[in-house]
Amino acid sequence: MDDNILVSVIMPIHNAKQWLDRSVASALNQTMRKIEVILINDGSTDGSEYILEKWAAADKCVRVINRGNLGVSATRNEGIAKARGKYVSFIDADDYMESDMLRQMVDALEHTDADVAICDYYEENEKGYKKNIMLPWEHMTKLDNFMVENELIPYMIKVTDEDKKRYPSLDNNIAGTVWRTCIRKSFLESTGIRFDEEMSIAEDFNFCVRAFIKASGVVVVRGCLYHYVRWNSTTMASYREKQFEVGIANQKILKNFLVENGMYNSTKQRYFGSYIDEVLSAPYNFIRPGGPGFIKKIHLLKEITRQISVDDTVIEAVGSGGINLTGNQKLALKLMRHHMALTLYLLAKIRNSKYKKYEKKEND
Repeated sequence: MDDNILVSVIMPIHNAKQWLDRSVASALNQTMRKIEVILINDGSTDGSEYILEKWAAADKCVRVINRGNLGVSATRNEGIAKARGKYVSFIDADDYMESDMLRQMVDALEHTDADVAICDYYEENEKGYKKNIMLPWEHMTKLDNFMVENELIPYMIKVTDEDKKRYPSLDNNIAGTVWRTCIRKSFLESTGIRFDEEMSIAEDFNFCVRAFIKASGVVVVRGCLYHYVRWNSTTMASYREKQFEVGIANQKILKNFLVENGMYNSTKQRYFGSYIDEVLSAPYNFIRPGGPGFIKKIHLLKEITRQISVDDTVIEAVGSGGINLTGNQKLALKLMRHHMALTLYLLAKIRNSKYKKYEKKEND
């Protein structure tokens, strides 16, 4: 640790040159100046490295690391290993920070002696439309182990209607992303918590639940301090090969975590809800641009429906009667269990078209 550096900001970069200037500038233009910004070029082929070199030459707080493409988890792990600050924070290359983010996060950590701080954030699209994603607790609330086990992690798994009655500001997108955190470096070193480099989806979530459960406390910083930008041109808006298989594998990792920490029985219905959400998202992957041709997509979707019809967790979840599904969700699940892949595909296209029209109306 370097006494002159309070926070190490870690940014993994892969083919992000069109967004880099804004992201890097937001990390450097913090009201807290005792920082380093570690820019890790993860095998970019779009010229991102030249933008990084420009920033490194302009500001001594910038450190640039160039490497082959090993993925975001390995990249963030390298950033943690190279970090010299007392705390580490994360930023994605297409997002940006409010100028006071790090100061507020560090102040909260210093005043409460917590290991992790989490803040509210803006979810916005490329046109600048913003939605505030707010945590349900009061500013500077220090969530102890009991609250982490009985509120924070359960809400991360699945937010229920009853939860929203208790906390009206509670949003489904709660706390499963590392860029809304600031974490004590010594805590990561003593626990050995790192990103799972085998995970290509939801690696943030996996990292966060393991960090939160082991932390001496998680302190809440109210106020939207980070801008999470949803770009239509990103990979999240494109077809992802084996998304269903990876998503279900991640759900099983989550179940193992809950069992190991004695939380499975108390969160079982939430877990079922999360699992079914993952199942129901499968058809939407096939209507995204890219991927195989139409016939192949229908064939792959049919293979998924066959797996679902004999999936033990789906059978137990539906049989338990404890999951609250909408009429459309019930219909989709019924179609899946009867292998009606083409109908599912068409239904997903219709619903996606309606959602886009609604979103456009809201954003205009």
